[in-house]
Amino acid sequence: MVPFNTTLNWDKAPNVEFDLEEEEEEEDYPDNNNHSETCQRIVGRATCNIKKGQELVQSYGASVADLVYRYGFAPSSLEDCDGMDGDVVSIDLADILTIAQETKKGKTHRLNSETLNLKTRQQERREETDNPFASITNIPHLSSRLDALKLSGALDESPWDGLNGHLTAEIARPAQAIQPFLESLRASSESESKNIPKRGGENRTSPMNTVDKLACDDGGLSKLVGTFVVLLADDVAWERASNALQNFNNDIEESRSSGGSEAEGDECSDSDDSRKDDITASLLLSAIFHLSPQQTDVLLQVALDKGAGGNDPWRALLEEICTISTSEHKLKKRKISNDKDTHNTNAPCASSTLPTSFSRPRRVQLRVAFEAAMTALLIRRAKIIEGESSCPNVNPDLEAYNSPTERSNGIISSTKGEHEKNKGSHQLNAGAKVQASKTINILRGVEKSILDQAIKILSSMMVEEGSS
Repeated sequence: MVPFNTTLNWDKAPNVEFDLEEEEEEEDYPDNNNHSETCQRIVGRATCNIKKGQELVQSYGASVADLVYRYGFAPSSLEDCDGMDGDVVSIDLADILTIAQETKKGKTHRLNSETLNLKTRQQERREETDNPFASITNIPHLSSRLDALKLSGALDESPWDGLNGHLTAEIARPAQAIQPFLESLRASSESESKNIPKRGGENRTSPMNTVDKLACDDGGLSKLVGTFVVLLADDVAWERASNALQNFNNDIEESRSSGGSEAEGDECSDSDDSRKDDITASLLLSAIFHLSPQQTDVLLQVALDKGAGGNDPWRALLEEICTISTSEHKLKKRKISNDKDTHNTNAPCASSTLPTSFSRPRRVQLRVAFEAAMTALLIRRAKIIEGESSCPNVNPDLEAYNSPTERSNGIISSTKGEHEKNKGSHQLNAGAKVQASKTINILRGVEKSILDQAIKILSSMMVEEGSS
């Protein structure tokens, strides 16, 4: 514990930053030899000009939830939360599976937060069984699908203490570059279609700048869509995906057992544990959407490029799927038009075979996954709204402390003397209740703002996917 560090209060606009720094120091020893040792120190530096008498303040982190959980307070207003982009909204796996199940039945219009809570409670009562989700879904090969989604980074364990092994989809604020990216996406797409007739792999290997990478970070929305793509895939599509992942794992094991490593410069040279998530994501989508070997290679390169440096490639992968589907759709229309012209002129019909993937409605698959993700966001938001209505009853014990009615249930004393004796502490608890309600409202406000932004961005993505 660093004494100076602990004396500084929190502020949304800190003027001091602390960092751990290392420095090599040489010391003289009796043998006349110099020995160097690594010294570590906590260094605090001013981030701006500080006037005499001005309070020194620091940041305690980028998450409002962390402030409440670890330090016991929240900013006094939502405006004070601006710039704190570390908060997330957790979409529970039980809710995701229920939505997927109802989507397969075509009954998502019947879902609301009340029915979803009921199904979740049914699932919680079966957590100790071999299949804890048997009461809410019959998705085949669910365990292997969830393992693949964890490996791809689409699903992750809850970040909160005490929830180890509890899977969620985390929705965060998107990167700041996402909004200008969305505004220019359609215009740039039109420009590319005019100037670049073919999108070859050679364009994928060029390094991306920071803005390009941030533009792909939509706060986990595309991961949520990808989760529904995997869960809603039929048995045939999942068998392809499972085989692709098994082949990938076999290649890794074979490489390790032979003591070799991927050739330097090879596009899969990063296929160690740090890149498994990106490669797994590309293999899942390639297999489920039945891409050709060439298209699979392109999608893999997208994953490696966009996911470099720990970035999220899921948005770029879905956009590439949309581009491939659009290109094939145009090719199919052109072939049909040519066949009609050939038939009208009574000329011999040239044999032409369309890719087998034309029989698979990729665009429909994407649309259904997008709509399922939107349902998850809307229902999660509805839960927050319902929670707000029950906020005044967050601590009924505190209500009882302030009640003049004598009760014998142990919450307050049944004698008037004892009630008067504890009057001061009761008033303090009443103030604590007000503060607790304010804190809960701040947390809910942060979650609502994240979801509102996510719903807006996902809506724009659905428009782009539908117009492509």
